[in-house]
Amino acid sequence: MTDAAAVAREPRLDEDFLRSFSARWHAAWNSHDHSQVAALCADDVEWHDPSLPEPRHGTAAIAGLMETLVRACPDFRFEETEPAYLSQTRAKAIAPWRFTGTMTGPLIPPGFAPTGRRVEFHGDDHWEFRGTVVCRCEAVYDLNGVGIQLGAAPPPRSTGERLAVLLQRLQAKRLRRSA
Repeated sequence: MTDAAAVAREPRLDEDFLRSFSARWHAAWNSHDHSQVAALCADDVEWHDPSLPEPRHGTAAIAGLMETLVRACPDFRFEETEPAYLSQTRAKAIAPWRFTGTMTGPLIPPGFAPTGRRVEFHGDDHWEFRGTVVCRCEAVYDLNGVGIQLGAAPPPRSTGERLAVLLQRLQAKRLRRSA
């Protein structure tokens, strides 16, 4: 079967389903129970997140992300900032959200120590559905902006940023020599 034929046979989502799904999705994350999120996903869900070095697969990916969030920001919450946008051609939607939390525990990976800082950032989830469950989720947000809020990355135009740029230039020079 061609990709076009597969897309043509996918069930279309409707606004009522999407509104209900989005509410359940955010409630599941805010429960801090990975199994509630996993219940909304295919067993072989493909997960993309800027904090992950590569895409992950399966509900274990959800458990790992939840564990990371609960450890680092036990008071975290996701909030829908506007209704999800429904694709007119595919079983896909884009859902804008806001994350808030206080970093009272270590962020592992990469291993950042708790800062006690409150963090707030916006992002979008790109959901692809198989039937009524998510089979692919891609979270899109500014990971560097999160790092700046947590004190893990230097703010723009700071001495720390200038030092990081200098180190990158030295590394780039070394890489060019070894190529």
